[in-house]
Amino acid sequence: PKFRAAPDMVAKMEALAAQGVLELVTPYQLAALEGDTVQGHLEGVTVATLEGDRRTLPADALLVGEQHDAPEHQQLQRQIVDWLAARGDLASLAMEMAERPHTTAGLPRDASESAVRAALAWDEAGWPWATYAPVVMAAVRAGVPVRGANLPRADMRRAMADTTLDARLPPAMLAEQESRIREGHCHTLPESQIRPMTRIQIARDVAMAQTLTEAANPALAK
Repeated sequence: PKFRAAPDMVAKMEALAAQGVLELVTPYQLAALEGDTVQGHLEGVTVATLEGDRRTLPADALLVGEQHDAPEHQQLQRQIVDWLAARGDLASLAMEMAERPHTTAGLPRDASESAVRAALAWDEAGWPWATYAPVVMAAVRAGVPVRGANLPRADMRRAMADTTLDARLPPAMLAEQESRIREGHCHTLPESQIRPMTRIQIARDVAMAQTLTEAANPALAK
């Protein structure tokens, strides 16, 4: 959606990431962010329900989660992109499926899919292009820049050893995130890997928050 940038927005969005906001957005849930307030999660979302729910817009950011192997989730994402673009309320589309700082900014609306994939340095092995192409190309065709929001793979090893990331979360929330890492890997990870993997997730959340703040205020982008 259209962003209203503020000087302290970076701190606000990073705080939201540290609070686990980015992790709490699950399939068919949306979180509407107004300043530093999470206005609420919406279950059973459709474009029709968004149109009639005043909690959703206006918002600084709309976070849309998914189950990666659920086609109906990607279909909903495409519908939301089309809906917001038609309203003139889509300023930028940030995606976990591409890494920072890649972006389609500067590409024309009629850019080819190959040009878009190259601009985003799309990793076909990790994210099948056919699954997400409709969402990405809908934004490009609407003249909306698509931004990679994920932590670059090259930064993950450094994040694993970055003990300062532990302090990003309160102890109880850090423990909860570690529990999610265990469960997400079916309790197969050695215990020695839990904290390093948790740090990667925290770093990814911060990277996504930074991408949102840069979309709001391009001057913040490095």
